[in-house]
Amino acid sequence: MPSWSWDGAGLSDSAAQACRARIFFPGAVYNFGPDAFPLLAEDAPQRPQTRKGAIRVEMETSLRAAAEQGVRVLILRAGDWFGPVTVRPPPRSARCVSA
Repeated sequence: MPSWSWDGAGLSDSAAQACRARIFFPGAVYNFGPDAFPLLAEDAPQRPQTRKGAIRVEMETSLRAAAEQGVRVLILRAGDWFGPVTVRPPPRSARCVSA
């Protein structure tokens, strides 16, 4: 079991701003509690249930602050895992239907 921690290192807002670069961050759904599903919206409250989720919230909060200072930030949230061992079933639109 990994020990999840984050100290803020690695996100260089000033370097990105100086180079006019865009920070691309691969988001996830760990930030959200079960009340945010099954249809996750951009403004859904982030209520993580795990340490990993809390770290994700911290990271995205840092990125949001950087964006407010002019840094170009893109968070691409890729959704949840699919398959027979997932905790939540996939949304209806993603379910496979056999003929």
